[in-house]
Amino acid sequence: MTEIRKYTTPIQELIIDGIDLTDKEVYVTLSQREVTYTFEGEDLTLAYADGSTIISFHLTQETTAAFDESLVAVQVNWMDNGERNATSIECVKIKHNLLEEVLT
Repeated sequence: MTEIRKYTTPIQELIIDGIDLTDKEVYVTLSQREVTYTFEGEDLTLAYADGSTIISFHLTQETTAAFDESLVAVQVNWMDNGERNATSIECVKIKHNLLEEVLT
């Protein structure tokens, strides 16, 4: 993930190098101040290729609109044989959109 534009519906991809998460309980959390979203289960698509797990998930207009124009923290957590693991926390830039409304 490099950036997210407010009021859009992007499909985001995270690449976790060196770990196969395809059969694990995986949680992706985006957090900024009081706004936190966690994606899990059917919200996520996982694929394993070239020694890395690729995690894809879809954001809604409402989700992206909830963040302000600064950085949002992103982290992946997973359960493996009763053990909880987590990636380091990465930050993604939230970008401005000229048309600031949810379109239907």
